[in-house]
Parts: sequence; structure tokens; C-alpha cells
Amino acid sequence: MSISARWFALPEPAHSAHTSNNSSTPVVVVGAGLAGAHCAYELAQRNIKVLLIDAGQSIANGASGNDAGIVKPYVTRDPSHINQFYQSAFNFLLHRFEQYPALAQAAQFNQCGVLQLVEHAYPTNANYESCTAADASKLAGINLTSHAIHFANAGWLNPASLCNALLVHKNIDVQLGVNVKNVEKINSRWCLSIVNINATTGSQRATEQLECDTLILANGEQLNRFSQTSDLALTAARGQTNRFAVPGKQKLKKVINGKHYVIPTQNSVVVGASFIRDDETKQLTDADHDHNVQGALSLVPELSFTQIATSGFCATRATTLDRLPIVGPVPDFARYRSDYALIKNGLPQERFPLPSYHRGLYAIGGFGSRGIVSAPYCANLLVDYLHPSPLQEASEMGSDDSHLSQWSSLLHPARFVIRELKRATN
Repeated sequence: MSISARWFALPEPAHSAHTSNNSSTPVVVVGAGLAGAHCAYELAQRNIKVLLIDAGQSIANGASGNDAGIVKPYVTRDPSHINQFYQSAFNFLLHRFEQYPALAQAAQFNQCGVLQLVEHAYPTNANYESCTAADASKLAGINLTSHAIHFANAGWLNPASLCNALLVHKNIDVQLGVNVKNVEKINSRWCLSIVNINATTGSQRATEQLECDTLILANGEQLNRFSQTSDLALTAARGQTNRFAVPGKQKLKKVINGKHYVIPTQNSVVVGASFIRDDETKQLTDADHDHNVQGALSLVPELSFTQIATSGFCATRATTLDRLPIVGPVPDFARYRSDYALIKNGLPQERFPLPSYHRGLYAIGGFGSRGIVSAPYCANLLVDYLHPSPLQEASEMGSDDSHLSQWSSLLHPARFVIRELKRATN
């Protein structure tokens, strides 16, 4: 287990870590996408009441609303802590589906395998099989021109369907059309100023107040829109996918992943995705359609499909500079900048105080295009930090990577501020 730097030390959770939530108010989760749905599910499974709210009028109204996304670990050529994180996340999701087959079925999980095309052969690894172009072609059922690595137990699922399935739980109350305008701490409780939006007319009621002891923000690209979270380093990125019909019998047997991806279904392929930073528009465009067509043809030149899309999906993802998510208690960023101003001088860690946080406030987001695999694991890490599960899920998987602190250097919400302070000049 890695040892975290002092400035990434996590505080004792606001509530008892070994009992269910006995507060008269539920834990409030903001955001009904993959991150929020998985957090709500993890809490509910521990018999903790959850109120999940979202500004949209449907579950998975944002980036999680796609109907097909890849399930595979992110890997690089050389071993790294990042690779370990994504492999742990992938293993967790597979284990969860094995435990709860109904979730896998609801998510339409298709474990057909994924071929990731690479320019040069990858070294041998227990988590995938290295393939020549000829070997990859046999696996895919169609001619490919690149080396590949084959994830035999990977595949694809429907993120929107999974979100809906996760939230069907007796301990979860979902309220849609609820927009959070402001968050503040009043008398040791979190007070949310909310506006209810009428689904039919779009009209808004007068601002109301909602109070809770524990607040989890999982609202995608809106995560850093509050005063407490404004220093979270998030960038919006527009992404579009398109579905194309495949005439005749589908020949492609595997998901193909590279600079683009192609997901085969019974009589169509889903192709994506464009990635445009600092763009929050959600309208489908011809330019991105053409981009996806050319992407599919570059990956699988012999793929036959009708190049006029039968449908499309566009949403805004929340991304970070290092493409890793943000997970954990929300820091008091003003105190961070004050307490660690001299970190640039290379002083011993013990010269600095332990970090300060907004007690009872937590953030999870910044998944970019990797949330299908990493959001379930991150939600489990966060909720297990707040309320450890007596089931000891990670022990069942034979893993020691079950604690949020294990990944603090990768996931901590203040990591970008610390990097900024380290680079500061006198």
C-alpha cells in the first residue's frame, strides 16, 4: 500500500464509520449519473437512507445517458500506479456483476471482449493477451491492420440503463428537476438552496432549503460551481457518439478501441467519440458525425455500415488535466494555500499541519470518458471510507487496494493545488 503525503491525509469521517446512518435526515447525493447512482447504491446497500437529486428530468440526463460504452481497464505499456488503479476498478466492476447478475442484465453487459489497437506489440501481461494483426483479425471476425491487446473478459454496457437499475432501491429516494443554486454550512449542517423545475412548463418554484449532515456532490461538469468546490480543476469536454446500421449479418465480434471505438450490436455499430475541451454544447453536429465515420473507417477499414447515422448522443463530460477522477472530502482550499505555501521550499512533511476540510462535504467526479469502469470503484472507495461495509468486499476479491487513502496521490481533490504550490516561485 502506498504511503500518502501529509497534505493528502484524510480526516475522520463526520459520522461513525462502523454504523449505519442514524441521522433523521438522509445522505444527500447531487447528481443522477454513474457517479451519483453508484454512491447512492453503495450507501443504500449499507442500509443508509439516501436522497438523490438532479436538475434533469430523467436519470442519467447528462454524460451517463449514452446507451453503449466500453468496459475495459485503461492500460499503458509500462506498469504504474495508475494501471493498478484502473485494473482494480475493472476487477471491482466484474466482481459486482458476478455478485448481482440482475445488475449486469439490467446494464445489458455484453462480455464479448475488447481489442485495443496499438502501433507496436505490448509486453506480456496477465491482464490481457498481446496479438499480431493476424491474430486480432481472427478474434474480431474482420480484417484488422494493427497489433492489438485483447481483453477477453471486457466488453460493453448501457450506462443509462445501469443508472436506472442502481436507483431502484428501498433506501433511495430520487427527486428530479431539483436544481441546487447554493451550498453553505449553517449550524454544523449543510444547507442547500434548491429550485424545483416543472417538467412540463420549465417554470421554477421559489427557492427552498434542504438540510443534511452528509452531502456528496456528483454532478459532473457542475461539480466546481459552488464556492467550496470552485478550486477543483475540472474542464468540460463535449463528446458525440453515433449509431450506424450494419446491412446483413454483423461480422464484427469484438469491441474495437483505439483513437476511436466501434461497439458492435446485433444490427448496428456505435462509434465514438469526439472530444472537444471547453465546449458545453450538447447539439449533434454534422462535423462530429463525419469525424465518427472517419474514425470507424480508420479503425476497421473493411467494416460495412450505412454512413448516415440512425441515432446520435451528445453530452458534456467533466475532465481533469491528468485524466484521473476527483474523489474524497472537499478541502478548505484557502487553508490549503495558506498552510502549504512553503511546500515549494522542500521542508520535511512533519513541518506542515494536517489538512483542513469542509466536514461532511464530499466530491466525486472528473471521470472524463473512463467513468463506466472507474465510477463504481470510486463510489465504493468513498462510501467505504464513510461507512465501511461489514462484507469486506475487497477482501473477497483478494485485494488490498480497498481504502481511499491507497489512491490519495491519484484521486485527492487538492492534488492540483499542491502541484501549483510546489511549482510556485518566490
